[in-house]
Amino acid sequence: MGIAAQNIGAEVTYHEEKQKIPLTYRGGLAYNFFNPSLIITADVVKSIDSDYAVQSGVEYMFQEAFSLRVGSRYAINGIFTPTFGAGFHLQNQYNLY
Repeated sequence: MGIAAQNIGAEVTYHEEKQKIPLTYRGGLAYNFFNPSLIITADVVKSIDSDYAVQSGVEYMFQEAFSLRVGSRYAINGIFTPTFGAGFHLQNQYNLY
């Protein structure tokens, strides 16, 4: 379980043009329901320049080295976006997502 505030700070300058960084709040949780290899997640995200979005997903790790992820993002405006991912873990010290 966790909460976060992201992009707290001053403006960023690109080629003499100042731009605000979008302040974002998020909260979520992850849980191993059946076994340590299967993780189910959910979180809520709100940025100052966008509506609320609810994200959920499932990660399955096999051979303690490879993981596959599938999820979805549902925005308040009715847009549903599927998501996919993979990861590689080496000796529980190094992770590549």
